[in-house]
Amino acid sequence: PADRLVTSSTLRVHEGSLMVLYGASTGRDGIGGVSVLASATLEEGAEGSRPSVQIGDPFAEKLLIEASLEMVERGLLEGLQDLGGAGITCAVSESAARAGMGADLDLDAVPLREPGMEAFEILTSESQERMLAIVEPSKLGVVQEICERWGLKSSVVARLVGGGSLTVRLGGDVVAEVPARSLADEAPEYERAIAAPDRPDFDDPTFEGFEGNLRDAFLRVLSSPNVASKRWVFEQYDSMVQGQTVAAAGSDAAVVRVPGTLKGLALAVDGKGRFGALDPHLGAVHAVAEAARNVAVTGARPLAITNCLNFGNPERPVVMWQFAESIRGMREACLALGTPVTGGNVSFYNESGGSAIWPTPVIGMLGLLEDHRQRVPTGFPRAGLAIYAAGATFAELGGSEFAEVVLGAVAGRPPAIDLARERALHRFLLEGARENLVASAHDCADGGLGVALAESAIAGGHGLAVTLPGDLPPHVALFSESASRAVVSVAPEHEDSLTELAAARGVPWIRLGETGGPRVVFDGLFEAELRELRDVYEGAIPRAMGETV
Repeated sequence: PADRLVTSSTLRVHEGSLMVLYGASTGRDGIGGVSVLASATLEEGAEGSRPSVQIGDPFAEKLLIEASLEMVERGLLEGLQDLGGAGITCAVSESAARAGMGADLDLDAVPLREPGMEAFEILTSESQERMLAIVEPSKLGVVQEICERWGLKSSVVARLVGGGSLTVRLGGDVVAEVPARSLADEAPEYERAIAAPDRPDFDDPTFEGFEGNLRDAFLRVLSSPNVASKRWVFEQYDSMVQGQTVAAAGSDAAVVRVPGTLKGLALAVDGKGRFGALDPHLGAVHAVAEAARNVAVTGARPLAITNCLNFGNPERPVVMWQFAESIRGMREACLALGTPVTGGNVSFYNESGGSAIWPTPVIGMLGLLEDHRQRVPTGFPRAGLAIYAAGATFAELGGSEFAEVVLGAVAGRPPAIDLARERALHRFLLEGARENLVASAHDCADGGLGVALAESAIAGGHGLAVTLPGDLPPHVALFSESASRAVVSVAPEHEDSLTELAAARGVPWIRLGETGGPRVVFDGLFEAELRELRDVYEGAIPRAMGETV
């Protein structure tokens, strides 16, 4: 409930309030994950300098969540802060700075899982499943009792003091003293050099002729790791705990029911590494737009994003230019689609041996279904449905899956994108779902229209027969990754209504064919058994991992 919202920026703390660390013990895992080694690339022979990986424990996390919610519900907390990058250092300094105070921090009171940890290790460890609560001394006993009942360790590690100074003690000695604000709010700002790279004139794959076998090319794209089913990965954990999952992994967006209501949260993650390599600005715009589209095809309204921004060494002017261009693109898309950035992180220095990763902003999109029962499925639910392409297909193979997998080229320019058209598509999909006009909808992106049609057939278990529209060359019509498109199926009795809605919203609306049968037929081009496509799509990654399918 909104009236129970607790944030770290609305602390109602007082001098003398206690900082209680509770949850898992602090270990050496995670030291350097974000805070220590964020300014060094990984060179050959530098394995010993690689940051430690945090050890996660989902069951301990669940206990931590339940204990925290109980404290909130009982009104025991003045503030609550998670421990992320830089661990205790970050949590204590941010909490103190927001309160306009300082803090006395006693590292001897921190529960440790390893003996002999040094002060900097305790301060910067990013061990998971830990929280910092701000508590009035009179309520400490109740807080500790709740932690004990949930099987969590708790300890008073700091006390808020006046003056603004963060004082750190270990073994009775002061090992650090610094203004809390200097760590939380007054970090140095860097004006890095920015320079766009020289852009060689690559031949755009869109305008290369293709004389190969179209069916073989289609199967190669369908089985490429970026396109193929990720079931091998997501079925290795339980995604259905407590039965709140309405649409699981493998859909355009996962949908999770909000307990006690009919609402559903739609969640999707997208990133366009190839697009970012060719044009960081356009790559970021596409990442936001596709994540929003994946939410919209379920019938949910895109609301907000988080992000994970991945780049090379920002001390190199070209990388800093890529970063700045990606931020510009993300901002532009979020403003146009009305999806504010709620948080995120930046991962720099991802390079070694003179080779850096492609600039890859990964976008996590949150959407809202007012009634989860109106969720639109990805797959064709039955035979006899009309299949439409919502949105226009253009000759745009730059940065496409087809260009890389079949032509062996990551070249050209990513597809153009009109964010007004993108938003119009979302509005059309939402209204069609709300009026129960849409039988299925699937985002058209990696692999183009051909892959989107095949995925809808595989997901629903029904074949199709379609004719590709327009006068584009067949390989371009199949594999172009033009933006702002979806494959939609509709019952015959709703065709006229949905066609009128598309016209009213200014969304191109082209009838392709119908669902049904055991085959996937692209009229005049090629056809394949649905079971063959399912085997190619579902088996590609297990085979790549050396498993028998």
